[in-house]
Amino acid sequence: MNGHRQSGVARGPKGKSRPTLPRIVGIGYVRVAATPQQAPRAGLDAQTAKIRRRAKAEGIDLVGVIEETGESAHNFKRPGLTQLFSVLDAGSISVVVVPDISRLARHVLDLRRLLSRFARRGVALVTVQESLDTRTSQGRRELRALSRLVSLF
Repeated sequence: MNGHRQSGVARGPKGKSRPTLPRIVGIGYVRVAATPQQAPRAGLDAQTAKIRRRAKAEGIDLVGVIEETGESAHNFKRPGLTQLFSVLDAGSISVVVVPDISRLARHVLDLRRLLSRFARRGVALVTVQESLDTRTSQGRRELRALSRLVSLF
């Protein structure tokens, strides 16, 4: 077992065993860039609610949400992102769920760099706003197409 998905046997009626589906373990990441915003907590709460709904709909066991305030997406040394990769390095997370791509990166090259780091760890990305899911070939194709389109501007 690779540590990303856990499965086993559940006991059904009358003690009969039945196989369980693999457990998909994910973590959320939310960010608001500027602390002087009117209500940064409200922004974080709204983003968190979105990713929790998506995780539930996808059957992802969201074990936590990393919150980042006052940091630009241009900064790769931001504390929340550092914390995210520390959690990913522990090896139990298979999916990162974000409200939208801009919470992770603002430029295509930065996004590619982050996705490469995810891939090296066997971690997929799920976005709520763009409805991307790199666990699927369609999601990976859509992300590549989006990256190409954005790089034109």
